[in-house]
Amino acid sequence: MTNISDITLQKYRILSEESNQDKVLLMELSYWEKSEIRDETQLVVVGAGIVGLSTALALKRMNHNNVVIILEKGALPTGASTKNAGFACFGSVTEILSDLKYNPWDEVVKIVRKRYNGLEKLKSLIPLDVMDYNSFGGYEVFLDNRGIPSIQQIELINQLVYEAIGIDQVYSLKDYTFGGGFANKCIYNYLEGQLNPAKMIKELSRQAMISGVQIYYNANVKSIEEKHVVVDQWGSIPYRKLALCTNGFARDLLPDIEVTPARNQVMVTKPIPNLQLKGTFHLDEGYVYFRNIGNRLLLGGGRNQDFREEETSKFGITDKITHYLKSILFDFIIPNQTVEIDSWWSGIMGVGKSKNPIIQKIGSKQYVGVKLGGMGVAIGVQTGEDLAQLILEK
Repeated sequence: MTNISDITLQKYRILSEESNQDKVLLMELSYWEKSEIRDETQLVVVGAGIVGLSTALALKRMNHNNVVIILEKGALPTGASTKNAGFACFGSVTEILSDLKYNPWDEVVKIVRKRYNGLEKLKSLIPLDVMDYNSFGGYEVFLDNRGIPSIQQIELINQLVYEAIGIDQVYSLKDYTFGGGFANKCIYNYLEGQLNPAKMIKELSRQAMISGVQIYYNANVKSIEEKHVVVDQWGSIPYRKLALCTNGFARDLLPDIEVTPARNQVMVTKPIPNLQLKGTFHLDEGYVYFRNIGNRLLLGGGRNQDFREEETSKFGITDKITHYLKSILFDFIIPNQTVEIDSWWSGIMGVGKSKNPIIQKIGSKQYVGVKLGGMGVAIGVQTGEDLAQLILEK
C-alpha cells in the first residue's frame, strides 16, 4: 500500500550538479502548471514590487489580450516596496538644495515634477483609506540649530517647486516642539503624507490579479536568456518580451547596469502613551527619517554613517547604524522616556549618480525599469506605466 510520504517523494527528483556542489531539490511541475507558464506569447515581468505590479497592470490595461505573468523570488516582494517607511514625499529643502549643486535647475525641476505627479497618480489608483493615507504634512528638522537653510534658500526652493507643480509656498518655517535636542524651527511641507506600503502593494496586487495578471511567488529568476528565463526549481519559462523590475537587485541579473544597491535599516517602537509627534520627518538631507504609526514611532536610515558597508544587496542589521539611530531616538526625539523597540528590519533600494530611474530597452526583447533612488512610492507607478508603454511600442 502506498503511503503519503511515498506519494510526496514521487513529486521530486534529486539532481547532482556537475560542479559536485550540494545536491538541490527540483520540483517537477505538473502538466497543468506547465501549461500556465509555457506560453511563448506571454509578457514576463520580473519583480512584484511597486514597479513590477504597475508595469503588469499597465500592460493589461493597454491591451487586455496580453498574457502577463510576474515572477517574484520571495514570498513577498523582496526589496523595498513593503519595507520602506511609507513616506509620500517628493524632496526636502536641503535635499533639493543638494541636488542643485550637481544638476542644472531644469533637471531638478523635472525630478520634483515627476515625483509629485507620481504621487498624484498613485493616489488616483489606490483609494486613500485602503492604503491608510494621512495628510499630516512633513517636517525637515535640524539637530542643535545646525544647517538650517536661510529664508532666501527656502524661497528659492519654493520658486523651483512652483515651476515644477504650479503650487506656491509649499515650504515654510514653522515651530514644532520635540522632547529635546531639535530646534523649534522646522521647515514644513503641507503636501506630504504617510501611508502603509504593505497595504499599497496588497491593493496593487489585487488590481493586477483582477485584470488577469498571474503572479508567481517563490520564483527566483537565475538568468535571462534570449527567449526564456531560468527559474529555480521551475526550469525554463519562455516569453515574447520581458521587463526586469528588480531595482536594488538589478545587478544580480545584469552585472553591468549602473544601479548601486543601498540598504536602509529601520526600527519601530512599541506603543508610546501620549505620543504627540504626528507626520513625516526628515533629518540630514533625508538620510534619516521618522514618523508616527498611530502611537508608535518609526525611525530609519543612517546609511550615510557608513556608505561602504550599506552599499549591499544583503539584508541585515548592523551595530553601527542601530547605535546611531538609537542615539537620535533617545537623545533627541523622545529623551527621558522609557521606550521599547518592537522590531527591526532592512530594505534594499537601488540608487545611482542620477536621480532619474533607468527605463530602457536592453536587448531585442528585454526591458528594464529600475533605480528608484529611494523614491519608489513617489515614482514607482509612473515608472511602471512608462516601461509598459516602451514595451508595447512598435
